[in-house]
Amino acid sequence: MKQALEDALVSDKRMSLKAIAQQLGCTTAVLYKRFPDLSQAVVTRYRGERIDKEQIRQQLQDMLRSSEKMPSIREIARQRGYRLAILERNFPDLCKEIALRRRIELRKQHEERMTRISLEIHQTVMILHQQGMYPSSIQVGKQLNNSHILRPKKAREAWILALDELGYPTDHLKK
Repeated sequence: MKQALEDALVSDKRMSLKAIAQQLGCTTAVLYKRFPDLSQAVVTRYRGERIDKEQIRQQLQDMLRSSEKMPSIREIARQRGYRLAILERNFPDLCKEIALRRRIELRKQHEERMTRISLEIHQTVMILHQQGMYPSSIQVGKQLNNSHILRPKKAREAWILALDELGYPTDHLKK
């Protein structure tokens, strides 16, 4: 416990006494009782630090200029040791830009994944057909070791399209 309090005092990351207590699995009262001077020093340091808004603004702008994968606003706040509300209240426009970029990245990631899955489904249907087996949804799921692979709409459409290409009747599959 003592080491955790000492580490918090020399760390670059701001940590409240409550956060330290939670990490240690105890209450702030226990820390105050056992280490009153260290506990008070942690509280003083935590409360005494003023938020450098310009520095935070610069960090957020740098993240937007970066080509790296964008974390969520919540993750950014956690990494930097700030409460989410501080970022949202002081930098609403930057937070909106970050959230938009993250949504775009996640959407692109999802589309790439669905394209890859659709290709795997198409290839699996062709392989099953070549082996003389009807490429049913169950067979495709077994081959790809994922019984739920055809649940997403695009995956199901890829399966139906592949069946269509091979001349299998698909009218009963279309909803």
